[in-house]
Amino acid sequence: MDKIRQTALLILADIDEKGAYMNLLIDEKLKKEKITGRDAAFLSELVRGTVRNRIYLDYIIARYSKIKLKKISVLIKNILRMGLYQIFFMDKVPSSAAVNESVTLSRRYGHASSSGFVNAVLRNALRGGELKFPEDKTEALSVKYSYPLWMAERFISDFGFERAESIMEAGNAKAETVIRANTLKITAEELFSKLGDVALSRDGNMITLKNSGSVSEMEGFCEGLFTVQAKPFEKTAELLSVKPGMTVLDACAAPGGKTTYIAQLMENTGEIFACDIYEHKLKLIEDAAERLSVNIVKTHLHDASKVNEELIGKCDRVLLDVPCSGTGIIRRRPDIKWNRSEDEDFSSLQKKILEAQAKCLKAGGILVYSTCSIDKRENEEVINAFLMDNKEFKLTPFDGGETGYKTWYPDTDKTDGAFICRMKKDN
Repeated sequence: MDKIRQTALLILADIDEKGAYMNLLIDEKLKKEKITGRDAAFLSELVRGTVRNRIYLDYIIARYSKIKLKKISVLIKNILRMGLYQIFFMDKVPSSAAVNESVTLSRRYGHASSSGFVNAVLRNALRGGELKFPEDKTEALSVKYSYPLWMAERFISDFGFERAESIMEAGNAKAETVIRANTLKITAEELFSKLGDVALSRDGNMITLKNSGSVSEMEGFCEGLFTVQAKPFEKTAELLSVKPGMTVLDACAAPGGKTTYIAQLMENTGEIFACDIYEHKLKLIEDAAERLSVNIVKTHLHDASKVNEELIGKCDRVLLDVPCSGTGIIRRRPDIKWNRSEDEDFSSLQKKILEAQAKCLKAGGILVYSTCSIDKRENEEVINAFLMDNKEFKLTPFDGGETGYKTWYPDTDKTDGAFICRMKKDN
């Protein structure tokens, strides 16, 4: 039995049954099973692609299956999804191999008739011709790009039909891998040269990689020469305009990418309070700081929605990368589509965090608020409500954000979607 496809199947089942985080689970399985190189790339693509296109794949299954979708076991359903993804999306995989390996998996993870059922559905799909989408335009968009219907409706309401389709299509693109040079140890120019053919382009301290496989296996990772830092999120640290010796609060700091970049920009001189609500996430920050030789970070277990009494008025800079819906990073984390619900309210928590942590800022200090969302309810509306009640804060323009804030979109900016706002507190 193909070990790679089997491992991919078990990952997909855990995502469905346990709500496991896709990226963490992939990394965990790759290390545990010692899967590297091309095999790791194939597994990652198979899992991510199957998750990314779930509704589309289920739509095909429903068309060719005599058994209703909800009555098919989780494992057999994911075997079918994997098989269909290989057939319709992975050009380098022969259809015969996709069918045969799926049938083999079904013999192990199904009952006596499962292999015949899987074989029939996949072969009928191969012969089935062009797929007809639902007549309703919104439903068709939901199926074509595999977004929950409620999410498609919200995008259409916020952006109009054509722009919504553009955003959804971009959200289904494969995200590039970007790393940040750790200038405490090496210049970005030196790292770019050192990486050779692996490096595609450089923008400041950020380097976009070609087909890199696992970043943690790359030469220089363990030595702390670089870390992963998706664009445009490096700007949250850069817009703080930190200087060596400052006191900085990163109130929602895990896993530590922005925290360690702030330390890098401070030349590892000063003090950074890195907070998170979960103990195990503080460990991620500490591990990142240790690997990158950052020694000015102090981790604290703290709920950002509550005032940190010890830091009131003591910080030169405050970074709030707040919890959000994640609608801007669906291309990087397609499981967000299935981990969100229509009635979730992130803006209430975001307002509490902003109100509480703004109290830690000194007069004359700078606060940066950011999300990985493209939803104005979590972005502009939160900021505007805060400014109405806190007249001492003023929006501070920056390059590209002349109003004091900017939203990046995956379709027009060709990056992850994000919102970043910079404010200054009056002296």
